[in-house]
Amino acid sequence: MMENKDDELLKQFFAQHTFELADNGFTQQVMQKLPRRLVNLNRIWVVFCCLLGVVFLLVSNALNQLRMVFSNFVGDINGWIASIELGIQTPIMVYLTILTFVFLGAYQAVESNR
Repeated sequence: MMENKDDELLKQFFAQHTFELADNGFTQQVMQKLPRRLVNLNRIWVVFCCLLGVVFLLVSNALNQLRMVFSNFVGDINGWIASIELGIQTPIMVYLTILTFVFLGAYQAVESNR
């Protein structure tokens, strides 16, 4: 509760003590005088590196390896879910657990908005 009061005081202070500096177009003039050649070279370099990375993925068969890792991960998750034994829990226990998590999430959402 104290943090909210401090935040409000800070907001009020900075709202009252804010001022604008007129630069009379200085910022735009500086941006226009930057060498376009360097900006263009930077863009070309980024595109070249991205294309080189894509070519490397295609040539080194990395896409198939990534696909295999992803499918193994999904298979592991499916196996883990299938290994859960629900014989001990009754449906009402599962329902109450889910309901508890929903209420905790709603409470957290309400408290975070304050």
